[in-house]
Amino acid sequence: MGSLPHIHKGKNKASQLKEFRLFSNLPPELRILVWQFASQEIRVITVKNSSQTTRGEDLKATHDAETVPSILHTCQESRAISQNYYKLRLGATFHQKPIYFSYDHDVLHFPQIQDLVVLYRLAKRNQESWVEWFKLKDNLKTMIIGSDFSFLVNVKTHRFWKVENFYIQDLDALRRESLLWPLGLEILETRWKTQSTAAGPNHLRGGMVPELKSISGSRLEYLMKRERVRYTR
Repeated sequence: MGSLPHIHKGKNKASQLKEFRLFSNLPPELRILVWQFASQEIRVITVKNSSQTTRGEDLKATHDAETVPSILHTCQESRAISQNYYKLRLGATFHQKPIYFSYDHDVLHFPQIQDLVVLYRLAKRNQESWVEWFKLKDNLKTMIIGSDFSFLVNVKTHRFWKVENFYIQDLDALRRESLLWPLGLEILETRWKTQSTAAGPNHLRGGMVPELKSISGSRLEYLMKRERVRYTR
């Protein structure tokens, strides 16, 4: 998966198209291409710690992916195609309530370090949720973290060295304004490189580390707002 979509300002005639009534008359191969493209829409899913602590038996994490992606229930044809991308996952982690999730196109967003820590501790509860954690850190393509320095020095963040695109909120400003952040980023990348090198050249991501990118707070809010609008129509 590539970078997150850009914010497009202004309107054009193409963007004003509301309906296309002849879709069912298109050749099947064209309809399939449309459903495949629609199934690769990027979603930003925010995970938050909703418990009073990061330890104990009452841990709970919430997410904003309760709504099933519309492509899965548009019609029988769209559902058949989109199920190649979206799978029910993370049920054991989220209290037996799995979500439709795509490792390739969905983006996990952790605003604070305790949000990631709680997800990790929930995963350790049983074997099934522990397997889900390993699949997540091994297959997730894109991740966003908040402007919390603790992420950089926490071993849970270091485990996600197989991610391709790693966004940090307001990273460009943090690099300019803080003497501590460049040091923390160096620690993070060193930990990633150590694990990546240890994986060996035969591993798909062996020798590679995530690409660090900056995302502004306004752009992140736009992407999350876009999700709320799309799935509440």
